[in-house]
Amino acid sequence: MNNNLSSNNNMSSTECFETESVSSSFNQAPRACSRLSRVAPINVEQLQLALSFAQGLVAENTTSLAMSMQEVGDIALPNLNISGSAQARDYSVLKTLAPLYLAFELEQAGVLKTAERVSGLFFSGAITQPLGEAEPLIKEFWNNRRQRLDKKERETLFQQTFERRYFYPQFNRFCEALVALTDNTHRNIHEEVHLDFTLQNLREYFYSRSFGMVTYVAEDILAAITSALSFLKQPSVLSAFSVRNLWELLSVSAGENEYKVRQYAEMASAGMYLINWLSSPQAGQLQLEDRNISQRIFSASHRWLLAYSSLKSLLQQGHSNNPWAGSESSYFSPNQTSSNGSNSNRSDANQSGSNQYLSSWMS
Repeated sequence: MNNNLSSNNNMSSTECFETESVSSSFNQAPRACSRLSRVAPINVEQLQLALSFAQGLVAENTTSLAMSMQEVGDIALPNLNISGSAQARDYSVLKTLAPLYLAFELEQAGVLKTAERVSGLFFSGAITQPLGEAEPLIKEFWNNRRQRLDKKERETLFQQTFERRYFYPQFNRFCEALVALTDNTHRNIHEEVHLDFTLQNLREYFYSRSFGMVTYVAEDILAAITSALSFLKQPSVLSAFSVRNLWELLSVSAGENEYKVRQYAEMASAGMYLINWLSSPQAGQLQLEDRNISQRIFSASHRWLLAYSSLKSLLQQGHSNNPWAGSESSYFSPNQTSSNGSNSNRSDANQSGSNQYLSSWMS
């Protein structure tokens, strides 16, 4: 980890996540980021840290959101005589979209869908082996199922905010503009102007979609994701489905390979940090002159681009359905194979037990 980012021993949870994010990158670096170190993919602990960071962002905005609701009065039509450039933009409202983006990508990774299936299997009696500490966590998740948004409601909300045909191309250009600055030994005015241009375009896109329900549901969805992960990562649950880790469990549930699931988690973590940064009035080329800030921003954009390009590559190779077409997935596959196409090394007894659970659930 870079010494400039770890010199402060009294970091807040937000600073801790930002520092940890720098060390969470993929094994392959793009040409424009050759100076960035190659480290391991995101792990479960880093995902938990990202969730804590997201919850902190929601907590910071709770007061301002409540105050804005109190200020709502009569509906007034906009003054069409005022030019758009004359209307002040309060981009601080975009901070709420950062944790919502984390939830959006984790939705595509299948976190809540998998948790709903596992809890359904448990309460249907299909899982007969004891799950130990996971059982009360599953019960809590199950008991709250009517109090949170269902899958269709979440997808409608995410589509409204992060419409794939508009969001991904703009965010990709934004990250590419950031990465283009990483190898510059001297100022490049053209690249700096391009960054400011893509930054402003992305702000305007988010600003047009940051009102209404989208600013108030992030806390609810994040609470559900936190509850889901609390039992999905438990060894007893992983053992019940004969998988080695959380990523494999999610991949079996989605009928995808483990590598693809990790790309969504990586995009979730890196993208959340970038959206939080661009919501700051100081975001832009001038702030990037601060080395500590620029290293974190460059690393996050690098990680997001790697994950995004990996998903597009999977689509082009025909190994996966369109990653931008939604998070529809099949039921747990009884004959799951590893990411390289070979059969996983699981005992026949464990496979038989898992398949019994799944058959009971699907019937």
